[in-house]
Amino acid sequence: MILFFNSLLIIILACVFIGLVLKIYDIIYSNEAPFVSSPSKLYPQIYKLLEIKPNQTIYDLGCGNGKFLIYCAKHSPKSNFIGIEKGLIPFFISTFNTRRYANIKIYYRDINKFNIKPNSKIFVYLFPKSVTKLIHRLPKNVSLYSLNFPAKGLRPNKKVGLINPTSIAKNLYFYKT
Repeated sequence: MILFFNSLLIIILACVFIGLVLKIYDIIYSNEAPFVSSPSKLYPQIYKLLEIKPNQTIYDLGCGNGKFLIYCAKHSPKSNFIGIEKGLIPFFISTFNTRRYANIKIYYRDINKFNIKPNSKIFVYLFPKSVTKLIHRLPKNVSLYSLNFPAKGLRPNKKVGLINPTSIAKNLYFYKT
C-alpha cells in the first residue's frame, strides 16, 4: 500500500514538473511577444512620441513588469494607465510595482479578449502577427504605437527611428484606426 502511494506521488510530481516546463516554454517561446522588457533608456523618447494629454487613457498591452506605465504615470499624473498582462508571474510583478499609483490599473487578461476604449492610445512590444491581429479588432480613433515590430501587411502611418537605439529596439511604428 505504501509503495502504491509513493508511486502515485512520484507520478503526480512528474506531471506537475512537466506542466511547469511546458508553461515556461510557452512563455519564453510565445509567438505573441518577446520575452524581454522594453528598454528603459527608450522610455523618455517613447513617452514624448505618445503625446499624452490629461484625462487620456493609455494602454500597455503585455505590460510585463509595469515599469513603462510607472514612467508615464509619473510624468502624466492626470492621465489613466491600464496594463494588460496574461503571464501570471509578470502580472503579480507589475501589480506589486505599480501599487503606489492610483492612476495605474493592471489586469490579468489576454490582450485579445480585452476591450479598448475609443480615443485612447496603446503601447505594445509584441511580434508582428500579434500587432496585426490587434489592429484589426480595435475601435475607431485609437492610436497604436508598436515598439520595433510593424504589423504584417499594413503600412504604418508613421515610423520613427529611435535615438540611441538598443540591439532589441530601433523603431517605433504608429498606426491610427
